[in-house]
Amino acid sequence: MYGIVNKALKAMILAQEGQEVWEQILDKAGLENPVFIGTDNYPDEWTYRLASTASEKLNLPLNTLLGKFGEFWATHTAVEEYPELMATGGGNLKDFLINLPNFHTQVVLMLPQLEPPDFQCEVISEICLHMHYFSTRQGLAPFALGIFKGLGKVFQENIQVKHIEQISEAQDHDVFEISWSQSRSE
Repeated sequence: MYGIVNKALKAMILAQEGQEVWEQILDKAGLENPVFIGTDNYPDEWTYRLASTASEKLNLPLNTLLGKFGEFWATHTAVEEYPELMATGGGNLKDFLINLPNFHTQVVLMLPQLEPPDFQCEVISEICLHMHYFSTRQGLAPFALGIFKGLGKVFQENIQVKHIEQISEAQDHDVFEISWSQSRSE
């Protein structure tokens, strides 16, 4: 994964727990104070190791940690690191979610070695959609769920997100149902 992911996890831990806890996580994960450069690629295994070690250290189930990280990604990393790109997604939550499948296409132009997930949006109603999430990386659906919740916060919408279908032998992707109140801007 690109260093921006590891940098964001570090930023979340520092903001919520402090430098000492981050250093303990690095030590327990067996990573000796690496410097993560946002545009450099790092082994996925490092990110998984950091997340699982943080989960243990913070006494949080891994899925909970990944959900919180997804929210942090949307509310901090995305808006601070990619404000122009975020602005191209749309002026409200619904438009942004509908445009999300195109979002990673733009990111790949900036980070050509990126292997992003694929999102396919299915509009159910004016206030509900199903987001189909395809990823070559296992176990990150809670992160995606957190991103959706974080986007609700970014767009100041009260949203509900349900993980309605999970990847399995019979299902090649996850599906999230995202619903919200009628927007003031619609």
